[in-house]
Amino acid sequence: MVNITEQFTIFTCCTLVGFASGFIYDIFKALKKVFKSKKTASLFDIAFWAVVLCVFFAVLFKSGSGQMRGYTIIGFALGFISYILAASRDISPVIEKIILYFLKITRLIFEPIIKFFRFIGHSMSKFSDIVQNIQKKARKIVKKRLEKLQ
Repeated sequence: MVNITEQFTIFTCCTLVGFASGFIYDIFKALKKVFKSKKTASLFDIAFWAVVLCVFFAVLFKSGSGQMRGYTIIGFALGFISYILAASRDISPVIEKIILYFLKITRLIFEPIIKFFRFIGHSMSKFSDIVQNIQKKARKIVKKRLEKLQ
């Protein structure tokens, strides 16, 4: 049997996990806003619940020997709701800005690389066209000389 001190510790852990889950929810909500697509929204929802459930059950196994009790669910819900009511309004816009800045930086880094490879591909295509034209002209010349020899 679990004593009251251990129950309080488990309850506190579940409350903190619920609070952290609210933060994770804001991250996924911001990602859904940035990547506006039904497919990505569904993927983000599935990923959110997979992450939250894995963390929740990991905490239960670590702190409470894997026993699911009513107070663990109440603690989790209390932490999640506390985050949504107390911090989400202020933190959510910051998370969105961080994601947007990250995407801008990523574009700044990768855009020149992509343009370089497009240029190389375009140049290789032109080079290939030149080589094909030379091959056609060479075939015509060889064909004419073979006809003269016969």
